Amino acid sequence: MAVNAPADTVTLTIDGREVTVPRGLTVLQAAESVGIDVPTLCNHEILEPVGACRMCVVEISPGPPRPMASCTTPAADGMTVKTDTDEMQQIRRQTIELLLQHHPLDCPYCDQSGTCELQDETFGLNIWSSPFETVSKAFPEENLNEVIMINHNRCILCYRCVRVCDEQMGVHALDVSDRGSKSFIVTAQHKFMDCERCGMCVEVCPVGAVLSRPFKHQARAWQTVQTQTTCPHCSVGCQLQLESRKGTVLRARARPVAEPNRGILCGKGFFGWEHVNDPSRITAPMIRRGGELVEVGWPEAIEHVGDSLLEIARREGPESIAVVAGNELSVEDGYAFARLARGALGTANVYQAESGFAKAADAIEAHLGTAALFPDQDAVLNSDFALVFGADVNGTHNVLAAHMKAAARAGQMSYATATRVGSGLDVFANSKLRIKPGDEISFLEALAEPTAESAAALGIDSAQLSGLAGKLKNAERAFVIWDTGAWTRGREAEIATAASRLASTTGATLCPLPETANAAGIWRAGIGPDLLPGRIPADDSESQAALGTAWNSPPTGCGRDFAELSSSGELAALFLAGIEDSAQLPGGTVNAAALDDVRLLIVQATHAGPLTELADVVLPGAASAEKDGHLISFEGRANHLEVSVPPPGHARADWEIAARLAEYVGFGFGHRTSSGLWQELGSFGVAQHQPGDPPAIKENGQVRQPTADLPLVLANETNLFSGNRNLRRGEVLSGIYSECVEIGSSDADWLGLSGGEQAVLRSAFGSVDVEVQIDDRVPAGVVYLADGLTGAAGEQLYPGGADGRPVSLRKAGPA
Repeated sequence: MAVNAPADTVTLTIDGREVTVPRGLTVLQAAESVGIDVPTLCNHEILEPVGACRMCVVEISPGPPRPMASCTTPAADGMTVKTDTDEMQQIRRQTIELLLQHHPLDCPYCDQSGTCELQDETFGLNIWSSPFETVSKAFPEENLNEVIMINHNRCILCYRCVRVCDEQMGVHALDVSDRGSKSFIVTAQHKFMDCERCGMCVEVCPVGAVLSRPFKHQARAWQTVQTQTTCPHCSVGCQLQLESRKGTVLRARARPVAEPNRGILCGKGFFGWEHVNDPSRITAPMIRRGGELVEVGWPEAIEHVGDSLLEIARREGPESIAVVAGNELSVEDGYAFARLARGALGTANVYQAESGFAKAADAIEAHLGTAALFPDQDAVLNSDFALVFGADVNGTHNVLAAHMKAAARAGQMSYATATRVGSGLDVFANSKLRIKPGDEISFLEALAEPTAESAAALGIDSAQLSGLAGKLKNAERAFVIWDTGAWTRGREAEIATAASRLASTTGATLCPLPETANAAGIWRAGIGPDLLPGRIPADDSESQAALGTAWNSPPTGCGRDFAELSSSGELAALFLAGIEDSAQLPGGTVNAAALDDVRLLIVQATHAGPLTELADVVLPGAASAEKDGHLISFEGRANHLEVSVPPPGHARADWEIAARLAEYVGFGFGHRTSSGLWQELGSFGVAQHQPGDPPAIKENGQVRQPTADLPLVLANETNLFSGNRNLRRGEVLSGIYSECVEIGSSDADWLGLSGGEQAVLRSAFGSVDVEVQIDDRVPAGVVYLADGLTGAAGEQLYPGGADGRPVSLRKAGPA
């Protein structure tokens, strides 16, 4: 027995080695902690143990005179454990032999070959045949949905797929039918598996039973190159493994088990990689000549852009040039363009693309200080109470929502939802209510000071409103969580101000979730006309001097507001990096007129789109899988990007293009890699602001009431299968969720609409033709339109923000 072992540990002997581990670990975990390998097929590090496969049996004394499953047996003081006796080896051999009685030996054909755990254990035990009569199953392969299929013949009934869907994702899309050896995996609905398409059932399957349809027969595991990188599809910052072959991304895996995703992914991270391999990628620089874009080499493109910008700066002044950095660029990319603009071109007109998070963060920082931003995920998941309001976070930040559901299921946390449509978080919420799109600010103000009148105005039960307010105020650790995406457009700062006031009143911590993978990184890097790198005020003379030394060029002071500059007629050249849609311009499409007025429009992007059609010069940038750098998550965590595949053709990393332009105009960066830019930016630090004036009361958060002509209210938010344009490229995710609007069945009856019909969605500004889907998660009087769809954009209905605005919906055809 170990001397002076802490009270919260246990000491046992495993295969002759004395092991001390924290109390509560299993025998299997204790063995693994000292490198003793105990075979298992059903156990998985992100799942609760069930002891289904019996491969991990060990001898334990003192204890029952029979083999014990080490995965379900708690380690205890004084135990003596033997894992590798002849008897244990024979039991494992018989277990494998029994499995092989039914399991088809189709390894050369199976996608799991090379990573199959049954294959590994069979070879490890030197099993070359089974003494039992082969009883083959003969089930046909079954497509469970658009992306997942199952081969029942290979299933070993470990139940991992069922358990991960339950325990980690909180969905319960899979179940087990029948009993004993006749058991098999079925969809919980006993029909088409209408789940979240996260792919985790595929990820945890130890054999080739649950399969990815897009990956089927694409490559063997040993033929792929594995790269650890960060998912670029939201601001959770999931760590994953990209597998590629011959320069093509084939699939993503939820590996390693690390923060922040803890071994899980959502459908966007698992399946959302078609954009990298898209044949319509921009692969070479192009210059418009005679009205047509003509491909040129990099030397000619750099010379043309550099000379054109210098000439405009000479004739009209550098202040006539503006640079906009997209929110999906890496931190290094954004910093490189800020340095190009300020240090090389001499213009302070450098902007972050339209970002709800940037405006919300500015408001929160002004009222509560910088320390009020970037809460820790672990603190959220161990909070006493959390309120999720606005958009469905299960759709916008699915992995965080999955963690919240798992934590609530385990009793770690309690949360409530106050969303406009049914949320995937509702299933484990201790309180859920619906608020009308446009009423969110009024709702936050009512929570700060709940009254019967405010509850009635919102159509909420007064007791429920008071109960929520009380939980926020009485909880020792409370959080207010919301997505800063499309639904906040046009009122980002107002929502954040109301949330800040609620935080001041109740003591809750705010958790705004950036709408893109690196909106927080571009914001924190200080990409703005009144900011220097590190969010230092542009008029700070000491910082200007430090930057001047680092850049070998004095940075410019404050620039102009983009809306004012774009409407002044004085904007001569506009450089858009990482932007493919006018909705991404600062201020959104309301400032799109600037695109027609500039004399030189440079668009740097990965794919052709509406902006490249207008551009005078197009420069091919790199996708996230093709460059290194960093993305900043909602926690403020710096997550690393690694190069998984080379950029196609002559495409280059965005920071590299900025560096080559800066060098051409005489102010080179002096860095050959992005890591030099990262270290340089880090040397400036990040400005910390103290709390400012208390947030003012907002009297009314409603955007606009419905009318007789426009009787419905629009809910415009990101969902599980929409978001940035990259997710809609290819057939996988776009095939899961069509270009549509959703309405409840009562409204469908009233409007005379059926699911799958074409309809016209109209606003005061325009209309779009859409397919109708009927789903009762959408309340009566509300029309749900996912953001990021290519055909039905909310910006076409209400430029500058469509959510909460009145609309009408009628069957397509003559009015």
